[in-house]
Amino acid sequence: NVFSTVIGLMMISRLPRRFLAIGGFFGLVFCCILVVIFDLLDSFNGVKVAVLAFIVTFELGFGIVTFTYQAEILEAEMLVYPRYVHWIGLIVVSLVTKPVIEDAGLSVLYIYYAIFDLVCGLILAKYMIETSGCKSEETR
Repeated sequence: NVFSTVIGLMMISRLPRRFLAIGGFFGLVFCCILVVIFDLLDSFNGVKVAVLAFIVTFELGFGIVTFTYQAEILEAEMLVYPRYVHWIGLIVVSLVTKPVIEDAGLSVLYIYYAIFDLVCGLILAKYMIETSGCKSEETR
């Protein structure tokens, strides 16, 4: 996670934020599909690799863009609200993950993740503005 975050920090100064965010979400969809396929094939090692790819893809894509993008489009006083939403989302995911895996299975959980990531990627593709190379006054 730390290694991919460091690589993501280097990438964010070289690649457009919109590309990283949208590409990251579609990469997450791909990783979710891999998890489902390997789970259905009962390949535990395949599932481990696919989940690791999911984590790395998040950090190289949307995970690294989130905080940079917020700082570029919001006033300093407003930065706290997206961070609250971020942490509430993490809490919800952590509370839901184990019961869903126990009741429905890993494949069902990652199908939900894939659908959610696909919807988020499509929403970003439609509404996200590019902020690379812009002055902060231009993006607000």
